[in-house]
Amino acid sequence: MQVNWTLEALNDFEFYIDWYIKEAGTDIASKFIDVIDEVISNIKANKYIARMTDDIPELREYVVQQFPYLVSYLVKDQSQIIITSFLHQKRKK
Repeated sequence: MQVNWTLEALNDFEFYIDWYIKEAGTDIASKFIDVIDEVISNIKANKYIARMTDDIPELREYVVQQFPYLVSYLVKDQSQIIITSFLHQKRKK
């Protein structure tokens, strides 16, 4: 299963990594990266693990439990997932 990120989603993820490094330190930033890596692994293992959205049937939202983020992604076909957004839950929509 291939996972690709949109440029916007990747930029947002990198922004939050930088924020954690500056505001919480490298240990928390590393934990954040590890948690998101696990989220991506979970999505790869079961592309339908996350809830569907009301707007677009192919779009799903994975709620990150350890940090307040939503990872939205599209299931393009049987071999490709596209991470479309990476948002803090307070910024959602």
